[in-house]
Amino acid sequence: GRVAGVRLLRHGETPGLGARYADPALLQRLYVGRSLADTQWRVKADGGDVDAVTGATVTGRALAEAIGDALTRYAADSTAVADAPRGASPAPASEEALP
Repeated sequence: GRVAGVRLLRHGETPGLGARYADPALLQRLYVGRSLADTQWRVKADGGDVDAVTGATVTGRALAEAIGDALTRYAADSTAVADAPRGASPAPASEEALP
């Protein structure tokens, strides 16, 4: 699998620093098209292949780790993911919380 898109749903980053990761164009440039096979999912400061925003290396590390982890999980179970029904709505939150 390759990264087809990345979107932050919310963040609490400092405006002008880590908040730059909310920019869809930046996320596309940094992550889209990469895969497990061709990317070391660490920021360059840690010996990886992923650029980080100056002043927001911790956020870059977290994103690289999360995306790399998602690709690893996909690779481990790609058949089940590919066979999953498309367009299914998630269960309502109240049902998800039941014991």
